[in-house]
Amino acid sequence: MRRPTAVVVCLLAAAAAVPAADGPPAGRLRGEIKRDRLHAVAGATVVAVREEPPPALAVTLSDRRGAFAFDGLEPGAWTVLAAEGGVLIGRVPGVAVRGPFRAVADVEAGAPAGERLRVALPAGDGPCAVAVRAVDPRFRPMSGVLVEVEPVAHRADPVAARTGQDGEARFGPVACGAWRVRAARAGWITLALPEVSWPAGEARILLRLLPVDRETPPPLDELLPPPELLEPATEPARESSSTRS
Repeated sequence: MRRPTAVVVCLLAAAAAVPAADGPPAGRLRGEIKRDRLHAVAGATVVAVREEPPPALAVTLSDRRGAFAFDGLEPGAWTVLAAEGGVLIGRVPGVAVRGPFRAVADVEAGAPAGERLRVALPAGDGPCAVAVRAVDPRFRPMSGVLVEVEPVAHRADPVAARTGQDGEARFGPVACGAWRVRAARAGWITLALPEVSWPAGEARILLRLLPVDRETPPPLDELLPPPELLEPATEPARESSSTRS
């Protein structure tokens, strides 16, 4: 079985970026996920992980063309992970994100090799906490997104909150360790990150949700049960006149 592979396309093109309030302008990241360099991988979970402090990551799904996009990323080196069903299918390390430029990282997806999607963030400063920002495909803040954060392998209480008008929700302090993150809103595809861990500091998570595709309904065989062949019904035997009272 072919293991997940990745192809990095290190392209930097001039583009507008969201300026940071107290630092260099934020960068943008674009890419596509394909198999055999031809076939788009739609619906894959795409995670961009910052390789240096402060701990930060971004999560989205690939669209029907296999494309994904992130805006507002802090400058630095990022690793791009792609997964299907929680299993890793591709990895691109060392993607340089520098505002006001756009970084491009294309992923060549391999066959799932059984490696689960696990994200390990670098350590930050202070107690562990979570800061979530939910945006739509055009990177506008999304309110009302239910964000659930649950412990994976340690004793801690799960926490949940809905994003406000600014698209943000904060949790903390929380116990340091591995957590499961899930974000859902009616009419939008649920984002799920099976495991993310960091030893200290506030983890900043960008969630870019995609709407449910209502133009492409599921196949009928997923909606209707298979037909059953029934024996033809027989008429009940009529009572004979001799048995009538």
